[in-house]
Amino acid sequence: MSVISFSRLSLVALALAGAGLAAPAAQAQTETQAHAAANGGVSLGSTRVIYPQGNNQVSLAVNNTDPKATFLIQSWVENASESKSSDFVITPPLFVMKPQKENTLRIMYVGPNNLPADRESLYWVNVKAIPSAAKDTKGKNTLQIAVLSRIKTLCSPEKPADGLD
Repeated sequence: MSVISFSRLSLVALALAGAGLAAPAAQAQTETQAHAAANGGVSLGSTRVIYPQGNNQVSLAVNNTDPKATFLIQSWVENASESKSSDFVITPPLFVMKPQKENTLRIMYVGPNNLPADRESLYWVNVKAIPSAAKDTKGKNTLQIAVLSRIKTLCSPEKPADGLD
């Protein structure tokens, strides 16, 4: 979720591992990288969003647990066929997230009132975390990875159909 850089030791360890000659240094380097990934980055406050049709809006928390990295957060909604949907509005759609901060996305349904009353409608909320470039990397080769979190969004009818509880 943050800038990934490789030292010479890790590149040598990766080359040795690829050749079937994995050394203890390669295992130690891999464990260090896994531990570092668990220490920070952008995460969502839920694994799915349930949007009751009678509601004005629902909220989704976005957390940056990284102690140093700033991210640009971009969010949007796609329909079941995975194309951008104008049925929902997310505010703010684009914002800067400072280290160790939380922000709340507000998701509002603005589409037509002809959603099925007997079943849920499927949408997808997408939240992309784009890392900022460190000032000391200017003019250097770096690899930055933007992470896209995509969670299921179910627009549920106000009342369940007869026979469903």
